[in-house]
Amino acid sequence: MRTGLAVLVYVGMMVVVLAGTPGLAATPRPPMEGPPPMEERSDDAQHGWVAELGERPGRPEWGPLAILEDQAALCEPAVAASRDKVTTERRRAALLLGLLGMAEGVPALETLRQDADREVRMQAGVSLCLLGEDSGLPAARVALGYAPAWLRYYAVAGLWRVGGRRAEEALQNARPHLSRFLQDCVEQALAAPWEPVAEGVEVVADRAHAPADRADLWGQVADALISECDWWWHKGNYDQCIRCLEASLVFDPQNVEGYSNIGWLQWSMGRHGEAISTYRRAIAANPLSWDAADELANYYRMQKRYLLAEKYYAQAARLGSPPIQRRAWGHVLEILGRYDEARQVWQQILQLDPNDPIARRQLERLAGEQ
Repeated sequence: MRTGLAVLVYVGMMVVVLAGTPGLAATPRPPMEGPPPMEERSDDAQHGWVAELGERPGRPEWGPLAILEDQAALCEPAVAASRDKVTTERRRAALLLGLLGMAEGVPALETLRQDADREVRMQAGVSLCLLGEDSGLPAARVALGYAPAWLRYYAVAGLWRVGGRRAEEALQNARPHLSRFLQDCVEQALAAPWEPVAEGVEVVADRAHAPADRADLWGQVADALISECDWWWHKGNYDQCIRCLEASLVFDPQNVEGYSNIGWLQWSMGRHGEAISTYRRAIAANPLSWDAADELANYYRMQKRYLLAEKYYAQAARLGSPPIQRRAWGHVLEILGRYDEARQVWQQILQLDPNDPIARRQLERLAGEQ
């Protein structure tokens, strides 16, 4: 599915590949200078059960939406996945059982808390805390110091849910070492301890269907987290968007669009090192995807790092990038003054699409270049 965020990113990136060469009428430009300011956001697009979850009584402003809570159709398949021999499957199951928030998942999580894999143990502990089980506190405390940022967020939420002196001390001790976003979450968590939701005011998400297979199970979870991302997007909270998308990638690491959205948000907020790391993760997880290589190439082009852009456009072409996306490669080669190579690219594009007007125009233009 394409998110509202993804549409903006996609439209912006297409401006780059459809544009001409510098000095001509159509000048390439970056897609956006960054996301529109938060105060310009509108909630008009938010409706139905997702918006209701956002207004759920007892949910703090910093807290996650109960996007998967009480989805009984997913619980038994998640428990079954927790017994899988594949470590990745057990890790996914541990996260899902925490997001479901159902007591039926506690025995499986207690077993996973003793798993041979460290990441599975951390995730199981965090999820136990999300269910209010203080047995997960030691692992959640470890996660606060060593886990990826998105899982640290859930550790904060889990420790807030457990409450008590030990949980508060864990949050206080970890706070100086966290990102500003997570520090703000900790401050709000400590300022307003968790309280049970009053009876009769529960808001439940749309019912999930019984998954046909394991792929369907993980697909439903990834889509739910992307729905939560859309809600935060309209709220203008980009750190939360990143957290949701990162969690969705646990269940669907082949979703190149998810990485590109994260990377776009990161560099838009000036976090270029993180963005490059995200684009590289996309390539590592999808080594045969032209789209993953093309996304990193587009980033480098917008940062005017043309040698690196050319490298990844070439990689994308070897993996089968379409003619329209391949145009940017030709433009970059021209910027670098490598006109013979640029001609070859424009000729490649015409072989793929004999009617491509940009390729024809650029070849005519290069006819006079030495």
